[in-house]
Amino acid sequence: MLHISDAPCAVGKCLCRSSIDGALQALTILDTGGATHVESSRANAQTESGTENYITSLLGGRAAEEVLLGVAMAGAGVGEDNDFSRATSAAIDLELRLGFGAIGVAQFSDRTTEMFLHDPSIVRLIKQRLDRSHSRARDLIAKNRGTVEAVALRLEEIGYLDRAAIEEILTRCPVQDADTSAPGLGKDNGDHR
Repeated sequence: MLHISDAPCAVGKCLCRSSIDGALQALTILDTGGATHVESSRANAQTESGTENYITSLLGGRAAEEVLLGVAMAGAGVGEDNDFSRATSAAIDLELRLGFGAIGVAQFSDRTTEMFLHDPSIVRLIKQRLDRSHSRARDLIAKNRGTVEAVALRLEEIGYLDRAAIEEILTRCPVQDADTSAPGLGKDNGDHR
């Protein structure tokens, strides 16, 4: 049986990605829960803002649960390759592997990175990145609540929305742009090939 919490999570993740760079594909709700197919690859995030946009999109599901349901569910942290794991890995990479962190232009081996993760000041920097992206995702969902609810309602009714169906709803209920005033959080997917 479909649980009402599945649609906001799936739609929230999709909407955050759409608001940032327009890359959405399809949404499905199964009896076992929600699933999204959202183009959200780190391969396309080649800049600091592009990677932070990627993190924001990964945290969109949790943000939608908090804003729309008033409570966070455990789904974003379930499984080996879950949204939280991918978001945290990206934040760690920004700080310790890609030269965008407080340490500056440096890249550390996996072993050294693991050692740094025992330093509270490094963990705080990573948490700050995650918190900024999560806050941004919550703001996007709150600002676009009507749109999220419209997509979620349709998804709950029929169980699957392809790209064309999502775009049709977004034409009636357009997504308001993300706030790009925060440092490092522009509308840049980082794909500069």
